[in-house]
Amino acid sequence: MKLPTFLEAEALISELEAGADFAALAQEHSTGPSGPNGGNLGWFGAGMMVPPFEEAVMALEVGGVSGPVETQFGWHVVTLNDTRESPVPTLEEVRPELEAAIRDQAVQDRI
Repeated sequence: MKLPTFLEAEALISELEAGADFAALAQEHSTGPSGPNGGNLGWFGAGMMVPPFEEAVMALEVGGVSGPVETQFGWHVVTLNDTRESPVPTLEEVRPELEAAIRDQAVQDRI
């Protein structure tokens, strides 16, 4: 959940530690676009979030709650709901991207 100040983040972490529901607090206090969804950002992988936020998520165990995390977007409190492994794509699935990259590199080398 996105919050305006460090102190508000600290206060909500205390509420979470006392058993408050993360989604309910996010709906009530978050100033970010995920607030109405209970702070749920959906699935995301490495490189999809700004570094401080991603580092906080990667340091959490499932069910854990972060300390206050500052990004250029404000202060955040993060909980990790679950993790999953992304399947490795098959060659056929990535072939068009590989061909385009090789073609682009050949053009750049020629220029």
